[in-house]
Amino acid sequence: MNEHSKPATPMPAKPDWPGLYPVVGKKIVRTFDRPKQEIVDVFKDFFLPDVAGRVGPMYTMSYTIRPGYSPMPTLVGTACTVKVQPGDNLMVKKAIYMAQPGDVIVIDARGHMEWCLGGGEMIMVAKSRGVAGIVVDGAYRDLDQIEELGFPIFLKGISPATGPKQGPGELNTTVCCGGVIVKPGDIIMGDREGVIVIPQEYAQRVIDEVRKVPEKTMDFILNEDRGRHAYFDELLASYEFDIVEKA
Repeated sequence: MNEHSKPATPMPAKPDWPGLYPVVGKKIVRTFDRPKQEIVDVFKDFFLPDVAGRVGPMYTMSYTIRPGYSPMPTLVGTACTVKVQPGDNLMVKKAIYMAQPGDVIVIDARGHMEWCLGGGEMIMVAKSRGVAGIVVDGAYRDLDQIEELGFPIFLKGISPATGPKQGPGELNTTVCCGGVIVKPGDIIMGDREGVIVIPQEYAQRVIDEVRKVPEKTMDFILNEDRGRHAYFDELLASYEFDIVEKA
């Protein structure tokens, strides 16, 4: 090598991992079956508690998964799932480029909140690509920027510090977010009441059941209440409660 030649550029080193790099948890699924858009769109007109009553507690995320700001647009979309090493956001960044317009990125970070999985810049990119929103069982940051963008985000906590980008992680596999199992292609619905999951295979059945719910006008509620009052009195009597007139 003469004095004017330059050494070859070295290959990037493998991620510096404290110990052995895992052999599992390294999987990317590029495509999956999505529900028809007209099915997803139906849920945009539904009252979330009515839907929650049809999917039940098993598919209602923990109360700890809350809107990142208020008021926030209602979120409805198809789940694009991410499983990360707690606190590592490499796969979150990859998911933004794999998600399709209308997808909701659902992140299983096992509730890690010591540092965040992303911030405003990542959200700008996600919104520009048509991502409908993000649900993260972990922390995020830059909520003022995200609110200005009007981008729906549900999270467990907030942290200004960012973490590593080394992996491992999985994209579009079955994850757990807010205590609920979420599969790619499930329908996600969230508002100030919380976040629920509609399993894709039950979407039409849930729609059919929600459409049976009557319009809850004041007259309807009061009429229903009269029937409930009588029912509760009969129930208490059947349990032989002692009812006294004065304490």
